[in-house]
Amino acid sequence: MDKGYLVGDVGGTNTRLRIVSFDGSVSLDSKYLTKELDSLQVAILDILNQSGNIEVVSACLGVAGPVEEGKYCDSHLLPWEIDTEEILRNLRDHNFNLENLLLINDFEALGWGVSYLVRRESDEDKEPPSKIVKRLNDVKEVSGGKKCLIGAGTGLGFCELEYHADRGIYVPSPSEGGHITLPTNFSNEEVEMVKFIQSKKQGKVCYKDVLSGEGLETIYCWLSNTQLPADRIVQRENDHSKKACDIFSRFYGRFASDAALMALATGGVYIAGGIAIKNPFLVESEIFKKEFNDSCDHMRKTIDGILLSLITDERAALEGALFYLKLQNE
Repeated sequence: MDKGYLVGDVGGTNTRLRIVSFDGSVSLDSKYLTKELDSLQVAILDILNQSGNIEVVSACLGVAGPVEEGKYCDSHLLPWEIDTEEILRNLRDHNFNLENLLLINDFEALGWGVSYLVRRESDEDKEPPSKIVKRLNDVKEVSGGKKCLIGAGTGLGFCELEYHADRGIYVPSPSEGGHITLPTNFSNEEVEMVKFIQSKKQGKVCYKDVLSGEGLETIYCWLSNTQLPADRIVQRENDHSKKACDIFSRFYGRFASDAALMALATGGVYIAGGIAIKNPFLVESEIFKKEFNDSCDHMRKTIDGILLSLITDERAALEGALFYLKLQNE
C-alpha cells in the first residue's frame, strides 16, 4: 500500500481536502460546504474512506483563523473549533492512525503556496506556473525582495513572505491584518458608508467589513437600501451593483497599497481569495490600479515599482499545505 499525505484548506465557505501519495502519482480532491459539516472530522473521515490504496500518515490543514501552537483554532469564521488531538483520537477510533496533524493559518498555507510557485518557476526542469499566476501590471520583480499576500473571500487575509537565502524559499508569517481599521479619504461618500457600517455592528470598522463577500453585500445595501447576495452583485445588473463593485475595487486597491507599504513588498503583492479569482475585473479595473498607485503620494515611486499578481487557482492553499508538510521532513 502506498503512503501519502492529507492536506486541507478550511475556509468559512468551503472546506477543500486532498490526499496525495508521497510520489505525487495519485491524488484525490474533495470539497465540502463548511457550514453543512457537523465537524471537521466528518469531512476528514469522508475523504479517508475514499483513499483506496493510499495509507495517509501525515496531514496539514490551513484553517481560517488564528492557530494556537499548531494544534487548536477557534475562529468566528468557522462553525466549530478545531482540536488536532481530538481529531486524531477520533480517527484512531475509525482505524486511521496518522502520525501527525499540523494546523496552520489559511493564509500562511497560501503563503507557502506562493513560496512553492516561486520555487517551481525557478526550476529549469519544469514549466513556469503562468496559468496559476497572472501579472496585473508591467513591473519587474525584485529578486529576493519581500512579498505579501492578500485576499478577500468569506473574510480578508494578509501575510508577509520573507526570503530565506539559506533554504532558497520564501517563508510566510501568519497575520490577521484584514482586521486593521478601515481608512477613508474623508469624502462624504466614504464617511457616510462607514457610518452606515458602524450602525450595523459594534466596535471599529475594519477592512474586512468592506473587503469580503459580506462586505460587498453591505456596500450594496447602503447604496440601495435593499439586499442582494454577493454572487448577484458582481453580475453588475443595475446601477447600484455597478457602483458597489467600483467601491469594492477602490478599497481593494487601497488595501493592496497599504499592505505593500507595511511589508515593503519589493518582491510583489499577490492577490488571492475567491472573490477576485472568480471576478478578476475587480482587481484588473483602472479604479483598483489607480487607488493602488495613488493612495500615498510621497511613496508613489516605491509603489510604482511593486509587481501586482493574481493567483487564479482557488486550490493554491492545498499546494502550500503540502509544500509546508514536505519541508518538515527535509
